[in-house]
Amino acid sequence: MVARHGNGVVIAPCGDKMMGVLPRYIVRAVLAYSALVMAVLTILIGLYLFTTQQDEIGIGRYGVPDALLFVAGNLPVQVFNLLPIGALIVRSMGMLAIRSS
Repeated sequence: MVARHGNGVVIAPCGDKMMGVLPRYIVRAVLAYSALVMAVLTILIGLYLFTTQQDEIGIGRYGVPDALLFVAGNLPVQVFNLLPIGALIVRSMGMLAIRSS
């Protein structure tokens, strides 16, 4: 059984009852913190990729726009590779919060 609200929102059932406020809050919080951790890791890996290209800038016709294009091309692969690390960081933060450390 699926409940539909007037604005098109579909709420999936959780067992016999609809998903309550607390589980939705937890899911939203976990996804928000995961996105925040991945954004920070993406920025750091982007800066790392750009700084590794600094030795190549100025050789021939390779300039800053080319280095930025290189970073933009390699960033999706690096983000995909960092997904498990991001999940581990979020889980570690959760464990620290549970233990009040």
